[in-house]
Amino acid sequence: MDKTEFTNKLKQYKNTVYRVALIYLRNQADAEDVSQETFLKFYLHNEPFSSEDMEKAWLIRVTLNACHNLHRSVWKKIV
Repeated sequence: MDKTEFTNKLKQYKNTVYRVALIYLRNQADAEDVSQETFLKFYLHNEPFSSEDMEKAWLIRVTLNACHNLHRSVWKKIV
């Protein structure tokens, strides 16, 4: 994925990814961290998606997994 394509996809999906993370985590800073982590994984993902729906579903699933991982992390239990 080249930089231009990634920038277009980021603009297209950034609100969706952020909102999913914010609804789940109820914390703006954590939602921003999860969004950044999700888009890093998206950028590094090498396999093409069969459709835009699959791409969006993948992003939402990765976002939810990152939210779950953050909730289970030791740092969340300490605070």
